Amino acid sequence: MLPSFIILGAQKSATSLVQRCIGEHPEVFMPGDETRFFQDPWFGTGDPASLEAEIAAPPDGRVVGIKRADYLARPECPARIHALLPRARLLATLRNPVDRAVSAYFWYMLCGFLPLLPLEEGLARILDDPAFAERFPMARDILEYGLYGTQLSRYFERFTPEQTLVLTHEDIRRDPAGVIRTCYAFIGVDPLYPPKSLHSRPKQSVYSLARLRFLRARPLHRFTLAYCAFHPLPRSGAQCLENARWLIKAGVLGTDRLLLARLFRNPRPRLSHALRDRLIAYYREDLGRLEALLDRDFSPWKRSGPDRANST
Repeated sequence: MLPSFIILGAQKSATSLVQRCIGEHPEVFMPGDETRFFQDPWFGTGDPASLEAEIAAPPDGRVVGIKRADYLARPECPARIHALLPRARLLATLRNPVDRAVSAYFWYMLCGFLPLLPLEEGLARILDDPAFAERFPMARDILEYGLYGTQLSRYFERFTPEQTLVLTHEDIRRDPAGVIRTCYAFIGVDPLYPPKSLHSRPKQSVYSLARLRFLRARPLHRFTLAYCAFHPLPRSGAQCLENARWLIKAGVLGTDRLLLARLFRNPRPRLSHALRDRLIAYYREDLGRLEALLDRDFSPWKRSGPDRANST
């Protein structure tokens, strides 16, 4: 069975919380992981049977959905999704693009896509140093994934307004229960179901460089530069090696949770006034496009001034 709705992103904008709350609804089936089918290099020939196989067999009668936080920003995805799922409902969550960039910067360091550098130094190099972006290609995503006006325009060219639901990070923080009820109604299931995961915080950011350095030792994935994407580690023929990988991963995560998280405070770093103003200037034109597209005021996202603590 093909999906009838997709959580598109944006990356680091509470999509994992939305996925968890929607996925636990008894009338919904969602794979627990992200579905990369529509994104390069996984798309291949675009065979719908491959997508059905990736989703696996859902229980009869359930509404099927998938989530991939990169779909919103990837230019190849709107046409592919429309060609295969022209009646799909699309759900996007947006976050102040400067705050999103900060959160993504630390997430990419955790994944090994960026070197371990303090926030001010790292973001300044992404803005100013072309050689840095050449050396670390995914650094471009830190800023470009926040250009929501451009990204949503590509979807609005193919899908009707009735097929799209656009929420903001502020909406979710202010009224999480109301937002999830809206999501349930949008995908056509009982909106009164009370999600147990409503106040969970999946994928909470780690801002301590000491903890990030330690966590990068876990054997989760290898990075293939040519694809700019995650690829699972190849399976070993020796079960003992698989067990060793699992033990190392469990040891790293357990040590961080039980020891390092208590030893090292994890406050969200604050941007300097000057750097925040530069990032706002980077997004200002696109935010105007977003306001026109959604007929919604995003002026708080364009205001200069001291950084605001935002702990997700």
